[in-house]
Amino acid sequence: MDLVPEHEREAVFLDRQKVILGQATSRFNFSVSFFKTSIWDETLYKAWSSIVYQLIPNVKALEHQLESLCEICGADEVGRERREEREGREGGREGGRENR
Repeated sequence: MDLVPEHEREAVFLDRQKVILGQATSRFNFSVSFFKTSIWDETLYKAWSSIVYQLIPNVKALEHQLESLCEICGADEVGRERREEREGREGGREGGRENR
């Protein structure tokens, strides 16, 4: 949507939403959610957060556990990193040892 002129965005969004809903409802039996996002502001983050909250059934319990971990560690926040990302940064090495 970032490449669509601002005055056309709503019409383009609604048109594409209509096309996708038409295809999805005729072929599949599930609901579809749409998000107006941009790489230039927080909308992409908000959309992704909404998706994650729908996919994780016990998100409140997970949040509580992470808050407890922060308190125990005296941390302001905690995060999780995928192993592939860490290994990529370390040049295929984990813990100072080569992966074999």
